[in-house]
Amino acid sequence: MELADDRVAGLRIRAGERSATWLLCTRLRNGKRTRIKLGAWPGMGLSDAREAARTKYIEVVEGVDPNEEKRETKREAERAARMQRKLSDVLDDYERLKLSQLRRGSQCRRALDGKSGVLKRFASKDITSITRTDIVDAVRKHA
Repeated sequence: MELADDRVAGLRIRAGERSATWLLCTRLRNGKRTRIKLGAWPGMGLSDAREAARTKYIEVVEGVDPNEEKRETKREAERAARMQRKLSDVLDDYERLKLSQLRRGSQCRRALDGKSGVLKRFASKDITSITRTDIVDAVRKHA
C-alpha cells in the first residue's frame, strides 16, 4: 500500500507486510520518473522524511540523480570485489570458458595448479598480489 503526503509533493510511504519505506516520487531533468528511497519507518519519522524529501528534491532540481549515485557506489564495490579474487577462482573461470572446449583442457588445468602444477603455491593468493617476477621464478623453478 502506498500513501501520499499532503504537505510535501511526491513524498510517499510504501508499506508492505514486513516493512514500510519513505519514498520521494519525482521526475528527473531528462523527464524520467524515479523513486528515491529516503529511509525506513519507524526509524525515520514523518518530519524527518519531509525534510529529507525537500533536500533530495533540491538535488534533483539541480540535476543530480541520487539513484545513479547509489548505482555507481554499488558498481565500485562490485569492481573492488572482482579485483580481490583468488587465482584459483580465475582459473576456475578460465577452465569453464576455455579449457572445457579443448581436448586436453583438464591436463592443462592440472599442469597449472594440480598436485605438481606451476601455479600451485599461488592458488590461494589474491590475484592482484601476484607479480610477473613471481610467475617467472615459479616457471624457472618448475623447469
